[in-house]
Amino acid sequence: MKRVATVLAIAMALAGCGDDETGDDDDGALADAAPATIDATAGAPDAGACLEVVATAPEDGAVDVALDAQIAVQFNYDVDDATLPGMIAIRDMDGDVGADFILSANDVTILSIEITAPELGTEYTVIVNGGEDGVRAVNGCWLAGDYTFSFTTVSS
Repeated sequence: MKRVATVLAIAMALAGCGDDETGDDDDGALADAAPATIDATAGAPDAGACLEVVATAPEDGAVDVALDAQIAVQFNYDVDDATLPGMIAIRDMDGDVGADFILSANDVTILSIEITAPELGTEYTVIVNGGEDGVRAVNGCWLAGDYTFSFTTVSS
């Protein structure tokens, strides 16, 4: 009986290998597997500060990020794309940089960010505006406050 319990414990530990708690795989990109579907209307309040960022790629503080790396923000509820214009920014030390912000067609909890002309050795900061006038979910929820994360691209 003790042997079966030990085998089960090892199997359960191995089942979690490869992913950390953020849902990222080892290269810092959001996991390729389809994320768990969250029904934006089931059990969620109709409004209030219940929208949250659950993952980013790259992670906050990442260094040596490839110029063509995936940049994305994943939310816990489907995002209302009408609330995005002017509510997301990406900046370097000189100010705002050109970027496109695209909600995934298959999963509107994931917002992809494409920097128009990424530069080597540059620290970028992504800002998602929160509050009642910021980014909202389709169910009316909003981020409690602004959410920021930064990363630095490879130097050569």
